[in-house]
Amino acid sequence: MLVDRNETAPQRFGILRAFGWPLGLDAVWLASPLFVLALSALLSPVRPFDYFWSLVQGRASAQLWHVPRANLFLFTLPVAAPFFDQPWLGQLLMFGAERVCGHSANVFLLVGCLVFSFAIAMDTALRLGAREKHVAWAALLAVPLVALGSGVRTQMFAYPCFALLLRIVALRGALAEARALRLALGSAALWANVH
Repeated sequence: MLVDRNETAPQRFGILRAFGWPLGLDAVWLASPLFVLALSALLSPVRPFDYFWSLVQGRASAQLWHVPRANLFLFTLPVAAPFFDQPWLGQLLMFGAERVCGHSANVFLLVGCLVFSFAIAMDTALRLGAREKHVAWAALLAVPLVALGSGVRTQMFAYPCFALLLRIVALRGALAEARALRLALGSAALWANVH
């Protein structure tokens, strides 16, 4: 089969193209899951069991100027049990946000992480050739599942990392290999220290 080299492959556009002026129905479709997800996160109560432990661990890291190496606050583990504070960076970020803007800052951080992650996943699907309406419906169906499992916890910082890694794997032909590797390594390193 002969291929005409002048013929270009159909271009696949991401989510930002739908939000160009004048706004069309595609923009409404694509914005609806992001809006519903943000509203769901804003209206959900903050579960105190993980939230306050993360804040005091972040405060301990800030006051000690290093990651705690001992079990300072967990009453469910013996004091002598080995302890490694895996999500130290997420705890420090949450403590810093709470210190600067109060408890509501962490709720807005959750909203930002969720919306950014969904936007990355939706953009990836659009670049792979999915139609705007189908991407929006799939995202809308996923919102209740994500809303049930998400909360103001250190894990919220892992959502964008997962979405970026998913994008790198899905669009591996569209990204330069060295750039994709750097993004993947950076995302994995961040993920390992916030979750």
